[in-house]
Amino acid sequence: MAVRTEADCLLATGVLYRERLGLRPRDRGDAPLIFVGFKDAAFSIYDGDEPIYHFDLEGRWRRAFINGVHYLKANDGSTQSMDRVRRDGQMILERGTLAFAAARDLDERIRNVAVELLARLSAEALEFEPPPQPEQTLDLERLRAILDDVSRYDAARWFAHVERQRAAYGPPPFVPPDCRHALVLEATLDGTRAHSNPDGSRIVRDPSEFERHALDVQRLHGRAIAEFRRGFLAGTDALLAEPRLVTAWIVTTRRHFGFDEIQTMLVPDDRAGALPTRLAGYRALGLRRITLGVESGDPAIRSRRGLAWDNDAVARWTREVREAGIGLGAVVLVAAGGTDREREHLEATVGFLSACAFGSGDVVALLDADSFRLDDASASGRDPSSTSLDAAARDRRTAAFRVALNAALKPAGVKVVPYMIEKQAF
Repeated sequence: MAVRTEADCLLATGVLYRERLGLRPRDRGDAPLIFVGFKDAAFSIYDGDEPIYHFDLEGRWRRAFINGVHYLKANDGSTQSMDRVRRDGQMILERGTLAFAAARDLDERIRNVAVELLARLSAEALEFEPPPQPEQTLDLERLRAILDDVSRYDAARWFAHVERQRAAYGPPPFVPPDCRHALVLEATLDGTRAHSNPDGSRIVRDPSEFERHALDVQRLHGRAIAEFRRGFLAGTDALLAEPRLVTAWIVTTRRHFGFDEIQTMLVPDDRAGALPTRLAGYRALGLRRITLGVESGDPAIRSRRGLAWDNDAVARWTREVREAGIGLGAVVLVAAGGTDREREHLEATVGFLSACAFGSGDVVALLDADSFRLDDASASGRDPSSTSLDAAARDRRTAAFRVALNAALKPAGVKVVPYMIEKQAF
């Protein structure tokens, strides 16, 4: 009996692929089946068990699995690799960013997959195997059209895409783990040299500026907009803006993209103004989740990081968020206390989060501050008094946080997860 490949299985039973087709080379009877298909807002190619390629509806590759290595293509054109390797008798997941030349080589390799399939279709060198009835067979003209789109993404077109992305967005925003597949719109921007007011302060987009930004984002993503199911208002202080601005951002996002769900993030800071009010009104407009950025539950640690919010006030505010029907989440800096206040940081942060109104379905993500870097060293996530630890020590520290938070929050249905910076590549 012939061994069934992933491509064979998807053709027979891959019901998520509403339109699908099998391709088999005529000149190679023993060649594995090539599976092609559309699901939701994505197109995929499986060559037997691998390689595997996933594209958006504009023809840009987004994920690939080649020779046992996973690759992810970010909006900014960078490429992440994830490979399972054995070290000291254990299998670990090794992540990294491909160098420019290697990334361009991978882009060209994937583009050539489409070029070669188009050539085979033109030469009638492929036999077609439809899916079982009553599943829909992928139309050949639709297949040729998407392959043509993929084949057009050479180095010049990728460069043009990156330039459009840079024009549409400011600095890469911080995105919570449960917003990885949301459409990101920047309501406020960090005061970096390239994106700041003359005084170096953060940019807050007024309604007309945000409207232009939304149109730029629409043009950038094109048909791939269909893959997004919700929006994310980026800017860790967006909710601290005037209510008229927050309202305009939510309304504009829904008008342009039709989302029923909007999410955002908030890093509390008493200096930036009071905690957001009008929560029920924002909920009625479409705001569904707020993720807190929590440096530490220890006020002493926060003070040396320049933050002065009050634990009890924020905990009470989270109850107002919950009462308004808005979900919660949090991203916690695991190493914010450094090595000198590691125990105090853990205990105070677990105590603070336990007092907040987290509930079923909420996510608390653990971010290792020693691994978190921003372009501006003065704004780094690392506390200036902290001491770097090796990878094993960082893993132990994160594990201790996860055990303590699971014990405190899991009974309420809260999920505690590690924050993978590479997986959140914007």
